[in-house]
Amino acid sequence: MASLYVVLGGSCQGSGNAWTESDMGAYLMAYHKDEDHGLHLAVSLDGYHFTALRGDRPFIAGDTIAMQKGIRDPHLFRAPDGCFYLAMTDLHIYAREKGYRQTEFERDKEAYGWGNNKGIVLMKSADLKHWSRSNIDLTLLGGKWKDVGCVWAPETCYDDKAGKLMVHFTVRFGNGLNSIYYAYADNDFTSLIGEPKPLHGALEKGYSVIDSDIVKAGGKYHLFYVSHENGACIQHAVSDSINGGYVNDTCYYDGESLGREAPSCWKRNGRYYLLYSSWTRGYEIGYATAPAITGPWTKGAANPIYGA
Repeated sequence: MASLYVVLGGSCQGSGNAWTESDMGAYLMAYHKDEDHGLHLAVSLDGYHFTALRGDRPFIAGDTIAMQKGIRDPHLFRAPDGCFYLAMTDLHIYAREKGYRQTEFERDKEAYGWGNNKGIVLMKSADLKHWSRSNIDLTLLGGKWKDVGCVWAPETCYDDKAGKLMVHFTVRFGNGLNSIYYAYADNDFTSLIGEPKPLHGALEKGYSVIDSDIVKAGGKYHLFYVSHENGACIQHAVSDSINGGYVNDTCYYDGESLGREAPSCWKRNGRYYLLYSSWTRGYEIGYATAPAITGPWTKGAANPIYGA
């Protein structure tokens, strides 16, 4: 389950009339559940205590929006124009059991790996009620993209220098190693512009990099991601540019020994929070906090806040 917190309030506006944090009134969390592979939402007034909407039933059913009849890893982003941008993995890991297909995964597991898929779902809304939707199938790009093994955990961010929305996601070709790619989206959030390009990875070092999250702070772009060099560990890298040049450092360390994934960082009342999940002991969610985005980070005293 991947999630992001965004603040609610105001309306979707044209450029030049962007909302500010003071206009906002609540936090919204987007997540999926394995039992239905749909989009779920929960709301909070304080950023700590969340109430699931619609009795924790899907806000949008996965079989109505995805090529594989299910979504995972929803990421909800509110852009400077005030609109809501939703990006999701187009993947149903139990589609065979649900009767949507005859095979375990969309394509051969040995050739394309566990959880293989071809693309993502993009949606846009001004009011969280009425949505536009596009299904992005990267195999249609041809060339090496015909053999893409996964397109997972897409997130949207805003390139303030280019004035464009940027979507970054985990990519695997065939059943090889994973790395992070990015592409810009058109203004309507209905398609990606051009061929996705590498953003960060460690293919030359022989290990996978997955689950990217980008935050701008102090005039720099901060990339949190998961490295599989030694288990699944959250790493931090910094760049002057949102779309490349990230240099790893050792700023992120919170003392947690469990393998983790899906980092999501945000700022609340002057402190930074990093939410993450773990499968080491069964599914769990935990967090860490820091006075600055570069740390020092402290593991949440109440971890895990969900699960085992």
